[in-house]
Amino acid sequence: MANVLLLKSSAMRTYYDGLVPPMGLMYLTAVLRERGGHTVRLLDTRLSEDWKRDLAACLRDFQPDVVGISALTIEV
Repeated sequence: MANVLLLKSSAMRTYYDGLVPPMGLMYLTAVLRERGGHTVRLLDTRLSEDWKRDLAACLRDFQPDVVGISALTIEV
């Protein structure tokens, strides 16, 4: 089984000042864990003051085999 890291990218809050949970990534996390038996971590970089440090720590400690990044065009 694989270590999978899923990332929700930082959003520029130009159009919308609130945060919506990354439901797609949450569903994917559940399926990968329950049906695939993978170890999955979900990192929402929008919630971190220093997301670069948190990401570096996660990559170092978790050592993912696969990294998936979610971003919407309006957010970048």
